Parts: sequence; structure tokens; C-alpha cells
Amino acid sequence: MNFLFDIVTLEKIQGLPIFFPLVFCAIGLFFALKAHKIQKDVLTLGAIILNSVLLMFPFVYMILGTFLFGV
Repeated sequence: MNFLFDIVTLEKIQGLPIFFPLVFCAIGLFFALKAHKIQKDVLTLGAIILNSVLLMFPFVYMILGTFLFGV
């Protein structure tokens, strides 16, 4: 929503969009694992996989950015 309507300028929040997945995906992964224990469903398995991939995003972003661009 912020990219469409520019509610909060990116200068104010700087690196937070990169580190939000560390908090939100960890919580989502916890709830997805709990839901998968209760009901083994394709949706819960997809949620586990998606949250795991998104949880790794900041690390991959930082490592590849340093490796490729040297920043």
C-alpha cells in the first residue's frame, strides 16, 4: 500500500522493510506449524514453506548484495 499511495516516505522507515520478515514470518511460521499439527492440510504446508522462504529473505538479500555489489 505504501508504494501505491506513499503514506510513509521510505526515508523515514529506511531498512525496516528488509527486516520486517524476521519478525512477522517467525510469528507466521510458529502459527503455521501449530496449525499443521492440528490439521494436516495443503494450505498449512504451503504456509510453512512460504514463511520459511520469506524468513530467509533478509539474509539472502544481505549476502548476495555484499557478494555481488560489494556494498
